[in-house]
Amino acid sequence: MKKSNTKNRDILLARIERNYAHYRNEMTELKSEIVFDCADDIAAHKEIYDAIINGGYLSEADAAFLLQFENPLDVLVDEWEQYHSFDENEFDDFLIEFIGNGEKYGYMTVAIADKLRKKYGDSITLDEMCLLELLSAFSKEQLLHIITEQVYDVFGRKGAEFCGKN
Repeated sequence: MKKSNTKNRDILLARIERNYAHYRNEMTELKSEIVFDCADDIAAHKEIYDAIINGGYLSEADAAFLLQFENPLDVLVDEWEQYHSFDENEFDDFLIEFIGNGEKYGYMTVAIADKLRKKYGDSITLDEMCLLELLSAFSKEQLLHIITEQVYDVFGRKGAEFCGKN
């Protein structure tokens, strides 16, 4: 634990040390299946613990505030997890980026390319196969909405007016 010149900060660091030791003991007593399911929580506890103990900035006022809680480590972890909550849109962006990496069509596309080739044959490109899959997955109205939104994103209001959006 880093040495501090402030009383509240020293008390807080000692409390967080105890909180982490208690949490770690609880986790090590659980069955491995349960621990596996708690991996995100364990990682968050370790990340917050390391950041604070290894010199994370905490003023005397910050320390005084956190000392209001019996388990400031859990409070910080809960807030951290809310701050970094899972966002499906971020995951979708990740998938799109992942699909586009690597070979010409990306890792995941290569994995499904054989299925598409079996369905459509070799007379059309993989891009065309994907377009056919998309076209069959949406109604005409949904496709018009998607295209209009994309045109608006790229070309602004004039592009959307061209597509019929006011």
